[in-house]
Amino acid sequence: MARTIVLDAERHGLLHEDSNILECTSGNTGIAFAMVGAARGYAVTIVMSGRVDAFVSGYGTGGTLAGCSKALRSANARTHVYAMEPAESALLSGEEACCDWIEGIAGGFVPPLLRDVRLDGVKKVSSQSAMQTTRRLIREFGLLVGS
Repeated sequence: MARTIVLDAERHGLLHEDSNILECTSGNTGIAFAMVGAARGYAVTIVMSGRVDAFVSGYGTGGTLAGCSKALRSANARTHVYAMEPAESALLSGEEACCDWIEGIAGGFVPPLLRDVRLDGVKKVSSQSAMQTTRRLIREFGLLVGS
C-alpha cells in the first residue's frame, strides 16, 4: 500500500527530490513508508498520536529496545520499558542461556547496547506460548508474524 501511494504520488508530480513523507501511525504502515522512502530516496517522518505508557520488546542487538526507550522516555518520562526474553534463555533475568524457539532475540548474550538501558522489568515468554500466540494471530487476525 505504501509503495503504491508513493509511486502514484511520483506519477502525479506530488513528490520531489526534497519531499518529506509524513505518516501518522504506530504500526506497520509507518514501517512500510520508511522502507519505501529509503528505497526511493525520500525523507520519512513518522508521528504517533497519544502518549505511550508502556513499551515491550524482545532484543537481539538491543538497538530497538535502547532506541525506543530513549525516544519514548524523552516524550514521556513515565513510560515503562520492558524487555521480553525467552523463558528458556532468560539472561537478563540472571539465568543461563539455553535452547528456545523464539527467533531473532536473546542470542545467548546480553548485548552491549542494553547495558545502559533502564528497564522497568523483564517479561519471560515460553517458546510454547510464543508459538501458540503466533498461530492464533495468523488464524484469527491474518497477521503473518514471527514468534
